[in-house]
Amino acid sequence: MDPVSHAVIGRALVAAVRPHDSSERGLAAAAVLGALSPDVDFLLMPVGWDVYLRAHAVGTHSLLGALVTGVGSGFIVRMVVRRTSLRTLMVAGVIGACSHLLADLAAGARVRPAWPIPGPIVSAPLVAMGDPWTVAILFVGAIAMWRARERLQSAARATLLVLTLFLALRRCGNGA
Repeated sequence: MDPVSHAVIGRALVAAVRPHDSSERGLAAAAVLGALSPDVDFLLMPVGWDVYLRAHAVGTHSLLGALVTGVGSGFIVRMVVRRTSLRTLMVAGVIGACSHLLADLAAGARVRPAWPIPGPIVSAPLVAMGDPWTVAILFVGAIAMWRARERLQSAARATLLVLTLFLALRRCGNGA
């Protein structure tokens, strides 16, 4: 899935589970950075595309990797935003990182979620990267969340509900 979609989904998930509290500065940043953080493995691309592709299915794209990159995202945001607790920022980062894994699975990525424990490579291809319907849902959702600051949680939940219903319909339509 593309980085913008990852960012919107991560932000929506954190907003959906956390009541809006203006004293929690940095929450959005931690969620977005966390949602983008599993792709830190892009640093392996210069080493070789085959190395990058093998690493992409494990490591940062596992539950352990999401935990590590999400916690790291919380730490990074905490260096800039001092008023919010580190724990809160780390939780937002981990939720964002886990949303990345779910979004990649829905876009057909092949990941090994239990890595480093041996286990199956899983994939749930429901949409292609850049799917226009998915992009449209997330675009409208991002605008709704931005415009509805006082009703951020409701806008985030509505965005995730519409996206989930769309993905469920795609699953039914694929005969899966």
